[in-house]
Amino acid sequence: MMSKFYIFNDHDKVSQTIGSNLKSMWSGPWKGWKDVPSHHRECLFERFQSSIHSCWEKCIKGKFPDLLKRDRDKAKALAIQEGAEVENDLTPFLPFKPLWMSQESWETLVHAWNTVSWKNKASQNSDNRGKVTGGRHTLGSKSFLTVRKNMVRNVNLSSLKHTMMSINRADPKKTDT
Repeated sequence: MMSKFYIFNDHDKVSQTIGSNLKSMWSGPWKGWKDVPSHHRECLFERFQSSIHSCWEKCIKGKFPDLLKRDRDKAKALAIQEGAEVENDLTPFLPFKPLWMSQESWETLVHAWNTVSWKNKASQNSDNRGKVTGGRHTLGSKSFLTVRKNMVRNVNLSSLKHTMMSINRADPKKTDT
């Protein structure tokens, strides 16, 4: 998926942002990067940082829940593998913290996930994800479903055009238009 939020995965977008910032702040007869004074370099980098900050926030906001869900799912699988009954009580997850997290943080999260309010919110979010139509991921402002429909239509039009060109070639009196 290439989304406007994932600028870090799109070298061209990063390069365009840097170029745009450089042009807007150009204030000297610099022949090369080494000629740009350090205070101008710092200003350029600060502008670049501010231009990608919202992208960073949106990216992290999207990755954060996925990261925690994966670790919850791993803990659940390990707890079940160890013979624990994992139904509505998540405390069997406690011994299976991720390596990158402190025990204290893990325990705090597991206890938070074990609350009625969190479970209700998680259940509602799961229901909402099940109701999404047109695909969860998007290609720009178009869903995968819309893109697929357009592709099918374009393929059909392409096939029609190819068929028409074949008919025109078969009849020497007709020309391609």
